[in-house]
Amino acid sequence: MPYVHLYTDQTPDHESLGALRRDILADLAQHLSKPPARCMIHIDAGQNIFLGNSAECAFVEVRVRGPLDAAKSEAFVTAIKRDVAHGLNLMTTRVYLHLMEIRDSGILGAVY
Repeated sequence: MPYVHLYTDQTPDHESLGALRRDILADLAQHLSKPPARCMIHIDAGQNIFLGNSAECAFVEVRVRGPLDAAKSEAFVTAIKRDVAHGLNLMTTRVYLHLMEIRDSGILGAVY
C-alpha cells in the first residue's frame, strides 16, 4: 500500500484538496499500478513549512513497497510534483519529494 504524506503551507479549499487527492491517486495508478482503494493519502495543509526564508512550498513523502524500476520512479516523481504544484498553485521548483522504498510492511500482525 503506497502512503503519500503532503506537507504544505498552502491552504487550499475543500474542492481543491479533493481534486489534488484524485490527481495523486491517478498518478499512483498510472505509474505504480496501484488501485486507489490500496493507497493512503495524508495532506497537512496550512503548516509552518519554509523553503529558505520563503513559504509557498510543499514537501511530499512517498512510501512504496518493493523496489521500483528507475524509469517508473522518474515518471512518477515528475507527475506527482507537477500535480502537487498545479493543485497548490506553486512552481514545481517549490515542491520537494522523498520517495522511500520499503521492503516489508505489516497489516493486522501479518508481514508482507
